[in-house]
Amino acid sequence: MRDAENFIVDILRKVRRLNSVDSKIFLQDMYETFYGIYNHLDQNNKNPLASVMLHPSEDISEGSFLEDSIRLYISRGIKDLYGLNFVEFMNLPRDIIRMLLDISGEEASRKATALSQIEAQIGK
Repeated sequence: MRDAENFIVDILRKVRRLNSVDSKIFLQDMYETFYGIYNHLDQNNKNPLASVMLHPSEDISEGSFLEDSIRLYISRGIKDLYGLNFVEFMNLPRDIIRMLLDISGEEASRKATALSQIEAQIGK
């Protein structure tokens, strides 16, 4: 991060004095550039709405606890197993949600193992 700091200081030494609005815009652009949100230094990558658009690196829903919970709620059959709709399930404390998901995963694994054993017995 020291390189980023040196880069910003060098630029600020070379430009005219900035007012507070321009300073905020500049620092936001540098933040977005150095944290990989949007490269404002790439001349081929200019977008006038870059400061306000949602960039992929800012998307907090992908791979989130909520997305994982939705997928696991469906795949583990939480409704059938515990009789909870999704809203009821998500209103539980997080540690209880994890516990129910862990137990349902163990149950699914146990059932899959039993099914494999039965199929193996039938195949003999």
